[in-house]
Amino acid sequence: MKFIYNPLIKLSALFLILLNICCLSAENDNSKYKNTALLLETRNDLEYIIITDQKAIQGTLIKEVKHYDISPQSKKIIFQKNGSNELFSAQIIDRGNDELRLNESSSLGQFNNNDVFFTISNKGDKIFWAKYENGRSSLWVMTLPDGNFVTCGEVNGYPYRPSWSYQDEFIAFYLKEESPSLQYDDYGMACINLKTGKILLFSKSKPIRPTPLRTWGPSWNNNDSFVAYEGTYDNFAKRRVLLLDIAKEKLIPFIRGYWVGNDRICYVKDVSTSNSMEFLTNNITKVIENDYSRASKIGEIDLDAFSCVYYDDYNKRLYFQTLHGVLGYYDFNLQKKIEIKKINQLVKKLISIYF
Repeated sequence: MKFIYNPLIKLSALFLILLNICCLSAENDNSKYKNTALLLETRNDLEYIIITDQKAIQGTLIKEVKHYDISPQSKKIIFQKNGSNELFSAQIIDRGNDELRLNESSSLGQFNNNDVFFTISNKGDKIFWAKYENGRSSLWVMTLPDGNFVTCGEVNGYPYRPSWSYQDEFIAFYLKEESPSLQYDDYGMACINLKTGKILLFSKSKPIRPTPLRTWGPSWNNNDSFVAYEGTYDNFAKRRVLLLDIAKEKLIPFIRGYWVGNDRICYVKDVSTSNSMEFLTNNITKVIENDYSRASKIGEIDLDAFSCVYYDDYNKRLYFQTLHGVLGYYDFNLQKKIEIKKINQLVKKLISIYF
């Protein structure tokens, strides 16, 4: 089952969303990869664009996809197709000649409509999902490639947008305790420690948009110490994110932005009259303490609105689709905006992987 909602995104301090980022390990050498592939979810298909220095080649990876999840680190994907509840896993490979394809595709079994939100771990060796029945959900983890699975607890309610932590030791999600309808405003928050089995539950937050929808899943920093949820307990607060401190098991009001490594966040300076975005970075602890004195500027882009956006911490790039359909990115290393190509469809989701 797939629920996707992407309103037009204006990137200011009031509207900047915090997204999951692509974070390969620090020891990886960027020079070992020749090409970047940008995966695009459009109306019914999962497409890709291979980006080189000279060209951008577009193709289709999966047609008529109903649900999918990708591990950018391992390049593994799980997916279901329209009209079927069968779940598949595969490896995304570079076939050469500027073409991607699925390799070693295998069935993980038939599921039903009560099995929701299949999510693959960052290492690509586990899958999490929930079985929702009669207002209660059992939570499951399957290991790959053997297909063995174990339960990791039960909760009252409907889990929504589960997210593995960077080191695959925790899973965070929204928990709708009263109704599975995404339009019903009852979004609580939950986090599971997979080693101990402990489940942290937090009361429902208030939406930050005109609708109750939570448009992005919980977002982890690189050492599993913090995870951010969309929502607030204060209608008038500028901090429209709730940050969970894993060690203290405490929610903290926070700002929207992008994780940069273990202990920093990138965000947009609040200049509501400007048609460009000025990006700043600051220490997480300083932001919690409301201390912006040591924030440093790392880039500026002459756009003020996107329809889709994705930050890649590995290459230090902010990928986006403009309101006119143009795909591009801002390179923080080069301090430069680069256009890739125009796409005639609205892109719902962007993910980058490397070959």
